[in-house]
Amino acid sequence: MPLSDQEIIKKYKIKSSEKILDIGGSMKQHQELKIDTLVDILRPEEAPYTPGKLLAKKFVRLDITRERLPFANKEFDFCLCSHTMEDLSFPFLALEEMERVSKKGLIITPSFGSDLAFSHIDFTDWLTGARRVPGFGHHKWLFYGKGGKMQIVPKNYAILYSSEFHITKWTGEEEFEHYWLGKAWFFSIWIILLYISKR
Repeated sequence: MPLSDQEIIKKYKIKSSEKILDIGGSMKQHQELKIDTLVDILRPEEAPYTPGKLLAKKFVRLDITRERLPFANKEFDFCLCSHTMEDLSFPFLALEEMERVSKKGLIITPSFGSDLAFSHIDFTDWLTGARRVPGFGHHKWLFYGKGGKMQIVPKNYAILYSSEFHITKWTGEEEFEHYWLGKAWFFSIWIILLYISKR
């Protein structure tokens, strides 16, 4: 089950006095976490599926794949980024900037396994409509933890559609959580997988 706001507050000991930055949260705003600043490319009122009134104190419109965050170093006590990194074409600038502007933070993505399991939709006509895909078709990256670091792997469909990767059931964790204090500690292995996929 996805973490609720109350579970995030309790698990990561977030104090009400802390200044919180939310990256990419316009589609699903936090109801119980007191967000100081929400950064996204769309305002919550413009969200296509779940439009709503801005709950954060401030909103900054920004393309986090190309633009640096307009905040001072360690301006925020806590940075939260939930179910955003996997959607981005290039998440690395945003990760570096989150580390720069916040003292600590939490990144939540789908777990590696849950985003590999093929959907129950199975249309045989590949020219129209939805079709069976591993995880969510719009996700571009997979995440897991190893040695205290967040590992980032491209969701390479050339590999995932091979016979070795037809996972149809996942019974592990639904979400991956990466908590960081001071330094985000992430490591990308996309170059290795891109090389393997071309062999």
